[in-house]
Amino acid sequence: VTISVNDLLLWQLVGDFGKGMALILGYRFFAYRQTQLFLFTELFSLASLYFLAQYGIQTEGVVGLMKAYALNYGIYFVLLALLYRFGKPVHR
Repeated sequence: VTISVNDLLLWQLVGDFGKGMALILGYRFFAYRQTQLFLFTELFSLASLYFLAQYGIQTEGVVGLMKAYALNYGIYFVLLALLYRFGKPVHR
């Protein structure tokens, strides 16, 4: 089975974009000293990456792994965006 590098890099780029955007929103937790919420979202992201990767590898192999990476960080970014929009920051 031949896999095109372009297929892998496309999903890597999409995932890295979501990861970068999530990183920007993630600094909000440090600014407002919301360490527990940060740890919760990070653990959620790691767990979802693990399970999505397992599923992706079983269904599509390496391409499925890269799709899982992109999907994971897309979900993570949306979660952080929702927390940013609707969360209540603690002003100290």
